[in-house]
Amino acid sequence: MRYENDPESEHPEKKRMFYRAQKKVERKSYRNRKTMLYFEKQRKKMQRGMGQDPYLDSTN
Repeated sequence: MRYENDPESEHPEKKRMFYRAQKKVERKSYRNRKTMLYFEKQRKKMQRGMGQDPYLDSTN
């Protein structure tokens, strides 16, 4: 194997794959968080419009 002597450069293809996969997961988590925050904001807005307290009258 050509990378036996240098532990820093061991399997650069796998390292690259891992970083790409990690970036993809982080991007997906970020989008999910943004979506959840948006829907939570919309739900609170609707509840206030109905005269409810978003924290007391919420059914989760």
